[in-house]
Amino acid sequence: MVSGRAVAYAVAGAMILVFWGLHLTLIPEGGITMYDEFYTLDRSAGFERHDDWLTVYNKNQPGFRKPPLQYWMTALLMKHGADLEVALRLPSMIFALGALVTAGWLAAILVPHVPWAVPAAVLLCASSLQFWRLSASAMLDAGATLFTILTLIAAMLALRRPRCWYAMAVAAGLGALQKAPVGLVFVLILIWLLNLTRARHGFSYAKLKESPHFLRGLRLAAIAVLAWPLYQTILYGGEALEDLYGGQMAERFVPVRPFKDPRTGGDLWNLIIVGEPVFRVLAIVALMWMPWRLRRPEFLPLAMVFAIYVVAMGLASGSVYPRYSLIFVPLLAAALAAVAMSLFRVRWVGALGIVAVVAAGGGPIRSATELEIAQDPRLQTQISELTRVAGQLTPAETLVTCNWNRETRFFPGAVSYYAAVNGRPFVGLDTPQQIPRWVEGGRMNGPLRGVCTDEELDQIADGLDDLRRGERHSGYVHWTAAGPR
Repeated sequence: MVSGRAVAYAVAGAMILVFWGLHLTLIPEGGITMYDEFYTLDRSAGFERHDDWLTVYNKNQPGFRKPPLQYWMTALLMKHGADLEVALRLPSMIFALGALVTAGWLAAILVPHVPWAVPAAVLLCASSLQFWRLSASAMLDAGATLFTILTLIAAMLALRRPRCWYAMAVAAGLGALQKAPVGLVFVLILIWLLNLTRARHGFSYAKLKESPHFLRGLRLAAIAVLAWPLYQTILYGGEALEDLYGGQMAERFVPVRPFKDPRTGGDLWNLIIVGEPVFRVLAIVALMWMPWRLRRPEFLPLAMVFAIYVVAMGLASGSVYPRYSLIFVPLLAAALAAVAMSLFRVRWVGALGIVAVVAAGGGPIRSATELEIAQDPRLQTQISELTRVAGQLTPAETLVTCNWNRETRFFPGAVSYYAAVNGRPFVGLDTPQQIPRWVEGGRMNGPLRGVCTDEELDQIADGLDDLRRGERHSGYVHWTAAGPR
């Protein structure tokens, strides 16, 4: 006789396959359009272009801001002839499949006696439009979400099964190789919070470190997280660590925002809620209430980790984006499913509530239009212009683009992939006054070939020697110059 648990898990599995499969069929459509998606294209193509698979190239130079895992996946797909959009989006979709599984897995951990919370969590996670938009993109966030949640799951399991600390180390290392060591940071915060609240549940740091598996797991996690940046430091010097941990993390999240440009409540709402108020507000309430509702005080640190994240986003001095909140979507879905499905004696009442939340959010299946995977016509025009430049660029020339007008600027990743085919670093001018800085840095000497609008070229013409305007297409002018004046 088939048990109710088996039926619930089978339903969850069927949901995952259907929802994921339907969205998978959409990824060949349209073209990439987000600013950072072109960085994925550029960095993925860089391995073959420079015949070096152990360095991430950014704009034809070694780059250290992002690690290589997803870029390797895309590069291999490109090398073996996959359609460009499929090569760019399939890794994110693979990670999304895992993320849906983690939502159900978390629900099984939170309320093991309520198996129908598992399909409920999957359904809620799949109802997030942000989840599918980023999963059907070339961004790194779906992978970061998967490995962050896997790291948290392994740590939660390790509280009672210490050997799971090794699984935590593996997941943390993969997360650091995908985007950033967020999973390990969250686990360290989780351990600290467990120790702070030890009187409620008994999981103190002193008790945890009695297990050799705990200490070994943390050491292995540290080694796994630091392996790539340390290897890059050996190859290229301290710039690698400074760029990754300084520019990308420390400077971005230094908590000084209130002193120079405070974020408003509306700013924070957009960063955390991301246009999904029904699901996210109810899920956040559920996450905060969950330790008391389920009488599991060891879950209190999960709610506190989320609260710390919200505060960090509000105080961060650098640029932070709504997409960062994707890492919490499986946890929020699991928390809401766990609370709703355990709240009523009659399970179908909670299930109706879940269905209502999902319906209010637009459902678990989205169209290509909703996913915004069609390429902007403006980008198509720019790609045509960049391809035209590529056909004229000589090995000795430095490529120059004008990028200070938002409506006509070229995305650096697109310039690198489509135009900078001579393998040389190129110059993207963010203001008309930047030429002296690039000259001083030795990056703008010798013959130049560029593409700008006529108006933009007029603004820099006085700084160019022997400027010659060439053909015009779609509002852009192609030009050459002997060098800076």
